[in-house]
Amino acid sequence: MTSMFTMSIMEPFVIDTRSSAPSYRQLAGQLRSRIESGAIEPDQALPSITYLRQETGLAVGTIRQAIA
Repeated sequence: MTSMFTMSIMEPFVIDTRSSAPSYRQLAGQLRSRIESGAIEPDQALPSITYLRQETGLAVGTIRQAIA
């Protein structure tokens, strides 16, 4: 189970607003990369939508699209 402490030591999620890649794809790629590298373990919950919203400033719908 993931605690907020674990989330706080995780590298920040960064969205490049100047990139031609859509924000949801940038976030999805970062989530995928962390899962593949083991930074987010198989039995560990993904960061919450609230956490990702605070971290990235993205809209809830954009975050949901990235997770989907």
